[in-house]
Amino acid sequence: MKILVAGGAGFIGSVIIPKLADRGYDVDVVDWCWFGNHLPKNIKLIKKNIFDITEEELKVYETVIFFGRSLERSNGGIFSERQFHL
Repeated sequence: MKILVAGGAGFIGSVIIPKLADRGYDVDVVDWCWFGNHLPKNIKLIKKNIFDITEEELKVYETVIFFGRSLERSNGGIFSERQFHL
């Protein structure tokens, strides 16, 4: 199964993503890496904003996992207009 993990280069991703890869999942990560990249070298990192991923780029993934945290609290809300609307 091909998985895209958004915001996966940080603490949570550095723990979960190697475990997914060890279990045979094909995992790619999309992350700005504002808080660093703590992933193993064998994990593909797409260094960009998840909001810039196109629908065409998403078609290769069977699932998307979102580990990204809101930057609203950590930077005074400068990205607060970029919210998910369900």
